[in-house]
Amino acid sequence: MQRISTLALLFFTLLFSCSAMSAAPSTANLRFSPLALAVGAVNVEADIAINRYYSISPMYTQWDFDVRSDFNLNAMGYGLRVDYHTKRVLREGVFYGAFIKHWDVSVKYLDNDEEINSDVTVETVGGLMGYRWMWSSFNINAEIGYRLMVFNGFDFTIESGKDNKVNITDINTMGGTFADLSVGWAF
Repeated sequence: MQRISTLALLFFTLLFSCSAMSAAPSTANLRFSPLALAVGAVNVEADIAINRYYSISPMYTQWDFDVRSDFNLNAMGYGLRVDYHTKRVLREGVFYGAFIKHWDVSVKYLDNDEEINSDVTVETVGGLMGYRWMWSSFNINAEIGYRLMVFNGFDFTIESGKDNKVNITDINTMGGTFADLSVGWAF
């Protein structure tokens, strides 16, 4: 919990300090994904203008998903994104971006008398393109892209009277396309 509080403090410090340094109106945009909310996740990003055409965006995602009482998935991701805007930052139009994001994922499954736990860290890098529609400060962003995920070792534990722990240190990769829709407010 302290880690989340520290990340939130850093996120808002960056957001307000960067917007206070620029004299131009609408130097920041706070966005969230309603698609993520539909599956029980919180996904927020803050676009911060660094010049006329580029923005940086701290990213944060938290997902705590329970299926019945015997399966739990907890995922927390944080990262950074850089976007190039073809018609200036925080204006309606096309943008291109690249990002890197770190994930900590934990899965717990109860099967009869056994408890199965698995933890993994995932590093994600990717590129995207999107379009932003603006109505005063309200905006909608549609994005498509490709991401590569690198799974850094698995910790897998089965508890059933005795503790068996298996560590898999192989690095596995997986890639794929994605699409997202986010809603934001520029200020």
